[in-house]
Amino acid sequence: MIHQKAQDYIRLIQGQQLFSVSRMADMGCFAFGSTEKQPWPTYAVHLQCPFRLVSKSGRILFTSQDIYLSHDGEWMQGTSWDTAGANLFDQSAKSWFNDNPDLYVTSVLLTPLGDLEIEFSNEDRLEVFVNQSANAPADDECWRFLERCSESEHLVVSGRGDRYE
Repeated sequence: MIHQKAQDYIRLIQGQQLFSVSRMADMGCFAFGSTEKQPWPTYAVHLQCPFRLVSKSGRILFTSQDIYLSHDGEWMQGTSWDTAGANLFDQSAKSWFNDNPDLYVTSVLLTPLGDLEIEFSNEDRLEVFVNQSANAPADDECWRFLERCSESEHLVVSGRGDRYE
């Protein structure tokens, strides 16, 4: 179950500029806010569960699964997908980000199950799906929201709900 505190906390990104879209290994990373007062964008969402970016017309632009596909859509063997720029996700995310400068978050929805939807100023949206049951280990994680350069706790969401670390 997701608590009101989590709903309020994730809404800190509403109105923030999308700073970057990237990944670390197979974890999707979306950064928000400015770098005026610190060396990194203010906020980040790290995704270790299925996610996709959907256009305003309903077309899926890229997904977490694309991390394991080559530029031509073939499954990549071994760890070759982990090389920066080598996979379909890297190519598609970079292209989308470069084609859509100055995007801002216009709405944030966090469901009772922990699914997350972030809508951008061009009406494209990031959809994040919790893919664990409530019986998952207590320390498992589907996604997390953090305020960088801050001592604030991270919001961590799993099939068990939300917690703070």
